[in-house]
Amino acid sequence: MSAMVPMIAATDTTVKPASLPGLPIEVGRLIFSMADVASVCYLYIAYYPLPYAKEIASYLDSCKVRVSPAVVVIGNLSDVIDFDTLAKLPPCDIKVRCSRSDIDYTLGYLAHMAYKSVALDIDSFNIDMIPRHHPDFRCLGDRLTELRLLSSAVEQEYIPTSVQSLILSKCVCYDLLDLVHYTNLTEVNLDFTRFVAGVRLPPSVIDLRYYVKEDEPRLDVSNLVNLKIIDSYQVDNVRWSQIERSSEGDIPTGVTMEHLRELEVHNHASFRTNRLPKLEEVFVWSSDWAETVEELFTSAQLANLRDLNASNLMISNLGVLQNVTKLAFELRETLTETFPLPPNLVDLSIFSPNPVEGIPPQIKHFSYESQTHGRWERENYPFTSYVITKSKTLLSLSIEIASFVTIECPNLTNLYMMEFTAFNCIAAPKLKDLHYLSKLPFPFENGFDNLNEVMLFDVPSNMVFKQRMKQISLSSMVLKCLSISADEVSLSACVLPREFKIDATELSVRLMSISGQGITCKELRCEEIDQVPVMVEKVSLKLSKPMESSVDDESEVPELKGCTKLRSLTIEGGLQYYQDTFPVPSSVKQLGVTVWGRRGTLKFDTTNQLEFFKLMDEVDQDQVQFSLQPASIYMKKLDLGRHPPERP
Repeated sequence: MSAMVPMIAATDTTVKPASLPGLPIEVGRLIFSMADVASVCYLYIAYYPLPYAKEIASYLDSCKVRVSPAVVVIGNLSDVIDFDTLAKLPPCDIKVRCSRSDIDYTLGYLAHMAYKSVALDIDSFNIDMIPRHHPDFRCLGDRLTELRLLSSAVEQEYIPTSVQSLILSKCVCYDLLDLVHYTNLTEVNLDFTRFVAGVRLPPSVIDLRYYVKEDEPRLDVSNLVNLKIIDSYQVDNVRWSQIERSSEGDIPTGVTMEHLRELEVHNHASFRTNRLPKLEEVFVWSSDWAETVEELFTSAQLANLRDLNASNLMISNLGVLQNVTKLAFELRETLTETFPLPPNLVDLSIFSPNPVEGIPPQIKHFSYESQTHGRWERENYPFTSYVITKSKTLLSLSIEIASFVTIECPNLTNLYMMEFTAFNCIAAPKLKDLHYLSKLPFPFENGFDNLNEVMLFDVPSNMVFKQRMKQISLSSMVLKCLSISADEVSLSACVLPREFKIDATELSVRLMSISGQGITCKELRCEEIDQVPVMVEKVSLKLSKPMESSVDDESEVPELKGCTKLRSLTIEGGLQYYQDTFPVPSSVKQLGVTVWGRRGTLKFDTTNQLEFFKLMDEVDQDQVQFSLQPASIYMKKLDLGRHPPERP
């Protein structure tokens, strides 16, 4: 982590840089809050065992640390640490996200780790999404506070009663899911889960999402006396008077909802007869029958709103929205600098067939999408929806589909542009984040020295930047010149020059093949590559065919020669080129194989014990051998029948 530390004047009138421990703890906490949590974790390790580490630990005590069972390279943008880093921290509240293939390895680590609580998020790797049995989570005891399962056959007795949040998505429960005695449970998300024998919830539930198939029975929630957040069409006996946030559901006409603050609308008839005194945020997903917002809400209801998203509806009288600060709606007039808007509005999004000739100076964030959005309309009717923005107050701008664009915004920092035929000017010297999808070149030559994030698609531009950025993503581009430096770089379907320079912490390349010459990175995801850069710590690649006809006597994988820092290796193809033995680099701790692609047995030759080996392809276990047995192994079993699991 790099942080700017204030300069403090000494008594001798000289100015010296202050060290972090020399600052008041309030200043230290301010610095910590400006960094991501992972960076604060690394800062704690750097200062331990110095006394100031206690102050950092005190800050971490109020955070939830995200942890991955996979190797994490320091400096990436994920704000995640790995188990090795977690072992060096004081006990924290942690959140671990892993796949089903990693769960045994994860539980094995967590059983011996020191932490205060764990939120466990388990994704399924099953393409067929057939529910599989999950492991016994009781080994985590009362430290398990949150659990998310995807595509699992739920076994309630394996879930500790300590859980406060339970999310079951695309799961199946063969027996009654009786959670009444889970008295700590406050959040329940039952998303497209099948309940063969029903479900019962405890009165402690505050937040409920319940979406099941239409033939599933409706859920009686009359016992949920603490319910405040509801997202469902399939519940009965809701205490609407105490609901604070609702995704509409079956709100009765005329009912009083004195605590409702947030509402999502899906084709509801109208709320005009409902009493909603505290309603502040409304999101209208769809309303097939209405054309204006006033058909759904009264002027008094609209007057209290602070946030209204109704991009598919018009508003007859903007004057009633006296308190709104964020607004999205359909505008069938030309927007100008003098267009009358609600007095407190600063964030405006319009969906319109008309042009934009100016933006009122009160607006700081503006988004425009043309109603000429179908391919047929764009090809058969000329664009008439031009956009002219000349604003000193505008900070972010989004434009989707326009004939031509003019941008003169000296304080603009964020710009998103997609599908336009021409631009007259793009003057935004303070621009930091750029998302640009166009066949027109972007005028980088005009000077955009503050750029920090760049995403380009199908743009005829060369990419040469002196400054290091946070993120660069290039797609479907022919690059004659390429010299870039960023924390995260992504290249997809691009044509690269013979000589190029890429300096990144994390590099993802979706090309058939690439040369490692000119690349500096710590983490690499690619197809075939002639040589992995020697500084790489984590790599996922497809092995290429060696120049020799046989690799039996090779002691190294050609692409990995000299990679002494490599800790994580994932092979996505190419094992068929190794007849009997695959030499695993001695520094590798985690080895994964996603594509087997070969017949017969293969021995993985390791000089040091692997912490974890994962084989995701369906392979007979007799085909895999090791010179030194890994500490933890996951191998996907052959499942040719594709049958769901039997009831336990």
